[in-house]
Amino acid sequence: MDKTNIAWTDYSWNPWQGCKKISPACDNCYMFRDKKRFGQKGSEIYKSSNATFRKPLKIKDNEKIFTCSWSDFFLQEADGWRGQLPHLNLNRL
Repeated sequence: MDKTNIAWTDYSWNPWQGCKKISPACDNCYMFRDKKRFGQKGSEIYKSSNATFRKPLKIKDNEKIFTCSWSDFFLQEADGWRGQLPHLNLNRL
Protein backbone atom coordinates (compact mmCIF):
# COMPACT_ATOMS: atom_id res chain seq x y z
CA MET A 1 0.00 0.00 0.00
CA ASP A 2 1.43 3.31 -1.03
CA LYS A 3 0.75 6.83 0.14
CA THR A 4 -0.85 8.64 -2.79
CA ASN A 5 -1.21 12.16 -4.14
CA ILE A 6 -4.83 11.48 -5.15
CA ALA A 7 -6.87 14.27 -3.55
CA TRP A 8 -9.77 12.12 -2.30
CA THR A 9 -7.78 9.31 -0.68
CA ASP A 10 -4.68 8.72 1.44
CA TYR A 11 -3.50 5.33 0.21
CA SER A 12 -3.74 3.05 -2.80
CA TRP A 13 -3.92 -0.66 -1.95
CA ASN A 14 -3.97 -3.62 -4.31
CA PRO A 15 -4.46 -6.95 -2.53
CA TRP A 16 -4.47 -8.52 -6.02
CA GLN A 17 -3.57 -7.16 -9.41
CA GLY A 18 -4.62 -7.65 -13.00
CA CYS A 19 -7.98 -7.70 -14.68
CA LYS A 20 -10.00 -8.83 -17.69
CA LYS A 21 -11.33 -6.62 -20.44
CA ILE A 22 -15.02 -7.45 -20.50
CA SER A 23 -16.49 -4.58 -22.52
CA PRO A 24 -15.47 -1.78 -24.90
CA ALA A 25 -15.35 0.52 -21.86
CA CYS A 26 -12.23 -1.39 -20.77
CA ASP A 27 -10.31 -0.51 -23.96
CA ASN A 28 -8.72 2.59 -22.43
CA CYS A 29 -8.24 1.34 -18.87
CA TYR A 30 -5.30 3.09 -17.21
CA MET A 31 -4.26 -0.09 -15.37
CA PHE A 32 -3.48 -1.90 -18.63
CA ARG A 33 -1.55 1.16 -19.88
CA ASP A 34 0.42 1.50 -16.65
CA LYS A 35 1.21 -2.21 -16.38
CA LYS A 36 2.56 -2.15 -19.95
CA ARG A 37 4.71 0.86 -19.07
CA PHE A 38 6.23 -1.20 -16.24
CA GLY A 39 6.80 -4.20 -18.52
CA GLN A 40 3.94 -6.20 -16.98
CA LYS A 41 0.78 -7.75 -18.42
CA GLY A 42 -2.42 -6.29 -17.03
CA SER A 43 -4.26 -9.47 -17.99
CA GLU A 44 -2.21 -11.53 -15.52
CA ILE A 45 -4.26 -11.79 -12.34
CA TYR A 46 -2.35 -12.59 -9.16
CA LYS A 47 -2.50 -12.13 -5.40
CA SER A 48 -0.12 -9.52 -4.04
CA SER A 49 2.40 -10.43 -1.33
CA ASN A 50 1.26 -11.26 2.20
CA ALA A 51 2.95 -8.08 3.42
CA THR A 52 0.81 -6.04 1.03
CA PHE A 53 -2.29 -7.93 2.14
CA ARG A 54 -1.77 -6.87 5.76
CA LYS A 55 -0.76 -3.23 5.23
CA PRO A 56 -4.23 -1.74 5.87
CA LEU A 57 -3.99 -2.90 9.48
CA LYS A 58 -1.26 -0.29 10.01
CA ILE A 59 -3.19 2.80 8.95
CA LYS A 60 -4.97 5.24 11.23
CA ASP A 61 -8.75 5.22 11.56
CA ASN A 62 -9.16 8.57 9.83
CA GLU A 63 -7.25 7.64 6.65
CA LYS A 64 -8.92 6.52 3.43
CA ILE A 65 -7.83 3.62 1.18
CA PHE A 66 -8.46 3.39 -2.57
CA THR A 67 -8.79 -0.39 -2.95
CA CYS A 68 -8.04 -2.32 -6.16
CA SER A 69 -6.84 0.58 -8.28
CA TRP A 70 -5.07 -2.02 -10.47
CA SER A 71 -7.77 -4.67 -10.41
CA ASP A 72 -11.44 -5.33 -9.75
CA PHE A 73 -12.38 -6.28 -6.20
CA PHE A 74 -15.07 -8.65 -7.49
CA LEU A 75 -13.04 -10.62 -10.04
CA GLN A 76 -13.97 -14.29 -9.98
CA GLU A 77 -10.25 -15.14 -9.83
CA ALA A 78 -10.08 -13.32 -6.47
CA ASP A 79 -12.89 -15.33 -4.85
CA GLY A 80 -10.43 -17.39 -2.80
CA TRP A 81 -8.41 -14.35 -1.74
CA ARG A 82 -11.19 -12.07 -0.45
CA GLY A 83 -11.70 -14.27 2.61
CA GLN A 84 -8.03 -13.83 3.50
CA LEU A 85 -8.22 -10.03 3.66
CA PRO A 86 -7.59 -8.46 7.06
CA HIS A 87 -10.69 -7.45 8.96
CA LEU A 88 -10.83 -3.69 8.87
CA ASN A 89 -12.92 -1.37 11.00
CA LEU A 90 -15.67 -0.69 8.47
CA ASN A 91 -17.83 1.06 11.05
CA ARG A 92 -15.98 4.28 10.33
CA LEU A 93 -17.47 4.53 6.82
